[in-house]
Amino acid sequence: MAIDIDDYELISSSEREYGRQALRRMGANDEVLEAIEGCTDFDRLGSEMMDEDGVRQTGFGLVRRLSKPFPPEQEPDQQMGGLSC
Repeated sequence: MAIDIDDYELISSSEREYGRQALRRMGANDEVLEAIEGCTDFDRLGSEMMDEDGVRQTGFGLVRRLSKPFPPEQEPDQQMGGLSC
């Protein structure tokens, strides 16, 4: 199985900076970001955008798949098949 390394982006920023970068990808410039600085929770926005974008923690750091988000992760308490011994 080959992995297309160009389909992945290493995220080296904080949730706050990720939120700001997400707004830049949507077209906001530095002037807009400065204007909303005191009114926007960039940490929360970044966290929510990381979830939406499917950012995953890996051995290499935070990674985002560019073509489409990673599938949702199963919660640790979810069991396959629903049977327990």
